[in-house]
Amino acid sequence: MSTYVLRHPLNIVQQYQQTIDDLTDDLHREMNNFITLKIERLKAILGKLDTLSPLAILSRGYSITLKLPGEILIKDAKSVKIGDLVRTRLGKGSFASRVEEIDG
Repeated sequence: MSTYVLRHPLNIVQQYQQTIDDLTDDLHREMNNFITLKIERLKAILGKLDTLSPLAILSRGYSITLKLPGEILIKDAKSVKIGDLVRTRLGKGSFASRVEEIDG
C-alpha cells in the first residue's frame, strides 16, 4: 500500500474526497428526512391544538360570558345577579348585556 500511495498519491486523495462526498450526501439526506418528520409531527400537534382551542370551540357556536367589570368567567348562574353587566364572546365578535333573569 505504501508504494501505491507513493506512486499514486492523487488517487488516494480522490478516494478520500469521494468518501467525504458520499458521507456528505448521506448526511444531507438524513437531515432532510429528520426535518420532514419533525415538520409533520409539528403539524399534527398544531392540528390538535387548533381543535382544542377556545377560539375553535367558539366558532362551532359556543360562547363565553364574562362578568363586568373585571371580566370574570361565569361558570354558574349563581355567580351573577339581576342587573349585572356581562360580556359574551362569540366565534365572531362580542356583545355586552345586562342580566334580567336568572334560571338555576
